[in-house]
Amino acid sequence: MKINKKILTVIIFSLILMLISSLLVTGCGRRARIATAIKKQRQEESQEQTTAQQTQVEATQDSETQQKDETTPDTEAVQDTTTQTEPQEEIEEQETDTAETTQEEIVEETSPEEETVEETTEEIEEDTTEETEEEQQEISADMPVVPGESAVIASGDFLDYPFIFVGEDTDGIGQARGFISFDISQLAGATINKAKVSGTANIISGTPFQCYGPIIVKAVYWGQREPGPSDFDLDGVEVLNFQKKNFGLSSEPLKNDLQNVVNSGIQRYQLVFYFEIDQANDDGEQDSITYDLDEIKLTVTYIP
Repeated sequence: MKINKKILTVIIFSLILMLISSLLVTGCGRRARIATAIKKQRQEESQEQTTAQQTQVEATQDSETQQKDETTPDTEAVQDTTTQTEPQEEIEEQETDTAETTQEEIVEETSPEEETVEETTEEIEEDTTEETEEEQQEISADMPVVPGESAVIASGDFLDYPFIFVGEDTDGIGQARGFISFDISQLAGATINKAKVSGTANIISGTPFQCYGPIIVKAVYWGQREPGPSDFDLDGVEVLNFQKKNFGLSSEPLKNDLQNVVNSGIQRYQLVFYFEIDQANDDGEQDSITYDLDEIKLTVTYIP
């Protein structure tokens, strides 16, 4: 029997389709199973990861709990230690405060002393400086005698003696006075600190001091010339008096009068010596005293 080619072709094609369909179904099923298996595997892995994470978390929590349990006593110990050290810190703070207070008190107590010492030191330094300056500048010197301007005047007569004669004149009828002149030109512009007149007697006759009292020394001025009879009664400033043959005397009137003369620009300082009782006693004995010119000195201490 002959089979129609068309029918055969249809049958073969149908078989092929069936085979292909079967293969497709089988492939899809396999894919589905594979997808399901992969999904399941993923789920299992996810569950395992979750379980592992939970286990890890629990382990961590357990570890932290243990650590807390272990550290709790230490914390209490630390607290106890802190409680114990707090008094020590307070003690240390108190000691520190006390030390600082004591130190401040010491500083406060010593500060006045230090200031006093500093002030005293400064005063000493100032005094020393002033004394040093004065010592460096202060000069002490004897003023030169001018013999040509010095003389003795007795009973109205000029006596050109190279000495100062005071007392009864040689005739025994009157008193003699001694005039002496000093050159003070070197004192120009100076400040006088001290002035002193001294003398050593060359000859003493009789008892002049018992007869006529003290010798009066007056600062007078007759100028740069020899004194004459008209200068016998010159008046001036009494600067000294004495009752012994050898003398060395200073006085405020002497210093002040010399300063005034220096300030006025006069280059001579002139003195007259005479007994307080200005008359002869006529007892037949000469009562007098004699000083060489170079034995009467005017010593001046001054700052130029």
